[in-house]
Amino acid sequence: MFDDERLKELEDEQRLLVMQCDLERAAMRAEVAALGQRLSWLTSTKEQARQHRGWAYAAVSLVGLMAARYGIRTVRWLPVLAAGWRVARFFIRR
Repeated sequence: MFDDERLKELEDEQRLLVMQCDLERAAMRAEVAALGQRLSWLTSTKEQARQHRGWAYAAVSLVGLMAARYGIRTVRWLPVLAAGWRVARFFIRR
């Protein structure tokens, strides 16, 4: 059906593709391992945020009191503080 030369060519191409896939898998494994090492600090940060949850609630209460006392000057900071609180809450809940 196929001549031997074409069959040999297809086998070589198949072997090449398998080797390329193996190389890509190894590169992806190395990249995932490196990413895990780079993000290992998140675990300790999450634990610290969990330990200091009470301070975070106290800080929010203090900001509320400052907003009541100083009015508009504190209100300008509320978007920044709200974004910070969302980030902190994300780490606390994990």
